[in-house]
Amino acid sequence: LVLILEALLIVVNCDGDAALQWLSLLAPAIMRIWAENVRDPFLGATARDVIQALANQPKCNAELTQLLVPELARVFRTPEEQPEMLVEASLDILACLLKACVDENVARGAFVATFENVATLAKTSDDVGIVQNALDAMKAFLRAAKGEAILSWGGSDPSSVSRAYLDACATSLQPHCEEGAALFVAPLLGQMIRRLPSIIGPMIPEMCDAVCARLQTATRPMLIASLLCIFARLAHVDANALVTLLASREIQPSPENENSKTQLEFVLKKWCEGQPDVHGRFDVKLTSTALGLILATQHPTLIDGSIVLKGRPIEVELPPGTIRTRSRAKQTGPEQFTQVSAPSKIISLLADSLAEAKELEADEWEEDDGGGGLNGEEFDDDDENDDEDDDDEPTGWSGDIFEKIMLKGLLDGDFFDDEEADDKDDPIDDIELVPFLEEGFKRLQSTTGGLLDAVANDLTESQRVTLTKVFSSS
Repeated sequence: LVLILEALLIVVNCDGDAALQWLSLLAPAIMRIWAENVRDPFLGATARDVIQALANQPKCNAELTQLLVPELARVFRTPEEQPEMLVEASLDILACLLKACVDENVARGAFVATFENVATLAKTSDDVGIVQNALDAMKAFLRAAKGEAILSWGGSDPSSVSRAYLDACATSLQPHCEEGAALFVAPLLGQMIRRLPSIIGPMIPEMCDAVCARLQTATRPMLIASLLCIFARLAHVDANALVTLLASREIQPSPENENSKTQLEFVLKKWCEGQPDVHGRFDVKLTSTALGLILATQHPTLIDGSIVLKGRPIEVELPPGTIRTRSRAKQTGPEQFTQVSAPSKIISLLADSLAEAKELEADEWEEDDGGGGLNGEEFDDDDENDDEDDDDEPTGWSGDIFEKIMLKGLLDGDFFDDEEADDKDDPIDDIELVPFLEEGFKRLQSTTGGLLDAVANDLTESQRVTLTKVFSSS
């Protein structure tokens, strides 16, 4: 059965017309196989892949959603009666349908049927997987609505919808909440900041309090990096207002917040320590550019020297000829670091980001210039024959399946690109990181009377070389 599903997956991916033709028969059967084998890592997972492939076919998504949502809604209404993992997996299926949905009316119908119960699961469930997938589904609803229209979908009370979103986020930001469940709250909050500005705007001070409280107890680098993206998103809205707000809100000094006195000091400490743990092309761009915007504010609290951050490791001198080992390193005590100003630390991080971005660009150019393979010129000799056969391309379920894959371009690199559409249609994604950082450094040098020269001693040799290249090219 797994082999049949895998073959069906290939056909669905490469022939949307055939998938649509058989959808009314395929969808119920595959849904039944998936539900009965949801815990099976092979059969259940492959059935889920077929459902997602059908959802990703624009011609199939609307009908598929209308077929599956009633059954998903039944699961969400009676979660305590469902087999293990079925609720969590059903939320995942709902998110798959919504992320690929292009018909607002279809998304609205799914919202009316499921949203209230999905929001309840996000707020009340003690299952980490259910909370994660419920938050992801709520984010998918926001994207499908493309803004604040969601507040009145299906005749809903706008205040109840906004409250459902705020309550779900507040629950996952509680310091006692399991860290795995909190991982998905940051992407949801990021979309709320972007798509529900009238709701989030008045709540920003309380949101900053909640995120800071969660950061104090967070231990997983992935969670810390995720929460930092919330502040990065706010910096892109208004960096000066964010710095002013964080600087005005005191925080009780404690070991958990590294004895910081204000939220600004605490967030900058966490951000500068956690920036290397930010991964993913979009999140790196989001946080790096946000740091640049914060530095560009030249806010008095930021540049007056009152905020001191961790700099480079201090290497302990050993006797000549002594080999540095772990045991000798332990004998010297805890690792120590230099202490640097906030602007100095941010500049060092941005210099590293610039160097990495340039290296990535160089690698991409090398790949583009390499040629060959499926996109190269090795197949030029066959072009004429291909043209002759174009009119004979098989349709429906017939024909050579590998030929269909090649014709549909499913082996192209973009087919395997798993970046979410949330990121691709985000204005921040349009920012070119290298020009943004280079222009930022040049502007900073000209407007601050040589700030970069003043912090040069706090930079590594490679960071200084990176900045020197920026100014030598101007």
